[in-house]
Amino acid sequence: MEELFNPGRLEDLISYMESKGLVFSSKRFEPENRYAILGGKTSVRILEDARDGINGIILFCYKNKEDLHRINQKYRKEVFPNSESTRPYKISVTEDELDGVIELLLQNELNKAR
Repeated sequence: MEELFNPGRLEDLISYMESKGLVFSSKRFEPENRYAILGGKTSVRILEDARDGINGIILFCYKNKEDLHRINQKYRKEVFPNSESTRPYKISVTEDELDGVIELLLQNELNKAR
């Protein structure tokens, strides 16, 4: 994937994902609380220097596992626990995987722009 966004800027990542057809129900860009929630309730963050060492583009997958199962079926990502009960699964995706992950997220009708 050619670099279409600054990987350290969540705003750029969200704009890129929206340009591919994803829809977000919520976005927060405060310095210490930066994330966006997809229509299907999986959230997206960019983490650097996380306490648990899991950094980069992070998806906090919704408890129904719909997005998580699709992504893991293709990419076999390591799944980490997340303390939030609504989004108890955390996975890290690379920039190279992002377009494929977006395609998988678009298979969830709730994540699609209408």
